[in-house]
Amino acid sequence: MNKLKAKMNIFSEISQIREALRIYRNVVITNIPIEMVYKLTVEPTFRTPKGFVSVTHSKSSFYYSQLMIKNVCKLNLDSWKMDTSLGIKDIPNICNIMSNKIIKIRVNKVIEFNYKLINRIGACGFLVNHWNKSVSKNCNVCGKEETQMHIIYQCKIVKNIWSRVGNYIGTKITPEKILFGTNLTCTDNNLISHIAYSIHKYWLIRNDEKANSCEEDLSIQIKNDLKFKSQLFRQLNLRRLTNKFNNALVVLFPHR
Repeated sequence: MNKLKAKMNIFSEISQIREALRIYRNVVITNIPIEMVYKLTVEPTFRTPKGFVSVTHSKSSFYYSQLMIKNVCKLNLDSWKMDTSLGIKDIPNICNIMSNKIIKIRVNKVIEFNYKLINRIGACGFLVNHWNKSVSKNCNVCGKEETQMHIIYQCKIVKNIWSRVGNYIGTKITPEKILFGTNLTCTDNNLISHIAYSIHKYWLIRNDEKANSCEEDLSIQIKNDLKFKSQLFRQLNLRRLTNKFNNALVVLFPHR
């Protein structure tokens, strides 16, 4: 795995390897020295700090966790330095970004979302259009180029939401805060990451349904997601996150 050059396609590679190995598990081997039989019939394994695990039985989520632990895929920060559309001035060091957006986030799907967002590999019209020309590379709300950061931060449909979030936590929401967790407490960073994830999830749902987006529907999506996460944090006895999300529901959606 460490020798793969195209790390972004690693899950597809792993799936193909696993399926290719599966057919040899029950092969009857004859006329081969016993030491060769042993080598061929041993279950293929992958080495981890905790020991060896099965290649043919492990799910892609396991390999993803290994990528996160080993930091095999480096965060793609150079492209953000050259992107003038967002006005990003300062990029923290990679250790702070990994801490803010990966390690301190409590939900795996949000961790994966943050990782893809920072590396510019999350689904959006601009990327999907490269291999599926039937999907427009422009936003169906404002007509501008639909990057992932446009969906989450720049589109006019999300401006009011981020303004309310900024008023709630007492600071203006900037691209740096969404991408890198710059100058945020752990609870505020979790809240912003979950809201960004909900916005992108809403885009995926509306895109599948080929329906137009509206701020009211987006607010309902975010509210439902925050309510669910609040209940989850309460079950996990994470009091600070539970209080932060409960208060956010009251402040951000007082009449819904």
